[in-house]
Amino acid sequence: MSSGKSDKLTCSLLTPAGTGAIAVVELRGMFAWNLIQRRINTKSGSLPDTPSCENVYYGTFIDRDEPIDDVLISCTSWSHKEDQTVEISCHGGVRIVERILVALTDADGVKLVDYSDSGLPIGDWRDAIYRDQQAMLARATTRRTALALMKVRSLLFDEIELIIRKVSSGDMEGGLGCLQSLFDRSTRARYLFQPARVVLAGPPNVGKSFLANRLAQVEGAIVSERAGTTRDWVSFSIALNGVPINLVDTAGLRDTSDGLEAVAIKAGQKQALDGDLFLYVVDVSTDLHWDAISKWRPQKSLAPTILVLNKKDLGIGGFWKEAEGYGFHRVIEVSALRNEGMELLQYEILGALGLSSEELAGAVIFSKSMLDRVELLLNCVERGEKLSVDLLEKSLTGRKTC
Repeated sequence: MSSGKSDKLTCSLLTPAGTGAIAVVELRGMFAWNLIQRRINTKSGSLPDTPSCENVYYGTFIDRDEPIDDVLISCTSWSHKEDQTVEISCHGGVRIVERILVALTDADGVKLVDYSDSGLPIGDWRDAIYRDQQAMLARATTRRTALALMKVRSLLFDEIELIIRKVSSGDMEGGLGCLQSLFDRSTRARYLFQPARVVLAGPPNVGKSFLANRLAQVEGAIVSERAGTTRDWVSFSIALNGVPINLVDTAGLRDTSDGLEAVAIKAGQKQALDGDLFLYVVDVSTDLHWDAISKWRPQKSLAPTILVLNKKDLGIGGFWKEAEGYGFHRVIEVSALRNEGMELLQYEILGALGLSSEELAGAVIFSKSMLDRVELLLNCVERGEKLSVDLLEKSLTGRKTC
């Protein structure tokens, strides 16, 4: 058993310190896991002797008996006889990153190297995935996203290697089937990594801004009893159950002689054309909501729309159920004022985005640019181009597109 103090151990900073919520330090070499075991305290006392590359471990990084930071630990490569690769994800502040690097290099004798010198093959599809992961970790705004990024990379490596083996052996149908399944799964999970744009729309004075405040849990929009209070569209960066979302609150859609309000409504309409999900809000305590519903009846060209029946605390008739036949994804009753029905609304939002489940089911492509290239590749194959290992690898790295 090595003491862990070895010149064969290297560490590198994979993300820019101080520029993101999370920084990632990679430790590579023989007995890397043994060193990490001594550095990390967990609720159970210590990390397991034999790590699982499918798990992410939570603990506290310790230096001279002093806690430095709460960190996430993932073992991306582990073997008794070969080099081990361990990633430490900590808060992205410069001082915290420096303390961890100094502890590893000074006290443990680990050599600090640049990422390009860390031994990873540069330029292949693995490197493309690796670099995408580190860049996205630096920008991750929620713990759920960061955990998913850490867990999914090794699964994605395995999935692509499986596809390559199938194609290499001549099993084109099996390889293409796996690639299509990977693409479909990645498309459903994309909003965990790329924030969805959720647009609030509807007539004025129906409680859109109050609803936005409830979802965002901030007082970012002006709330007033006067119709047309929201003079412009307002964007919030929020998280629902760890899923990052850009929430857009638009000006109330109505006919108006107010020039400034008309400009705001026009801007809101433009924003409403660029959404991944729409929340169309109506006031069910008035007689105006049926006219509003008729005007917004979802079109096939629009993203899914959830009809939000707000102000249910003021009374609601049973006739609203007829709205379900108008093509809405869901119809939800809420009272933003009393915070009633908000948990159900959040659940339905995540469900409409394909993220109602906490866990990812298998490997996914988390980079939008790589996912776009895979979609292009699948379209080329559908038009008759032959799938090959070379074409797949070049498509993944962006060196060739059909």
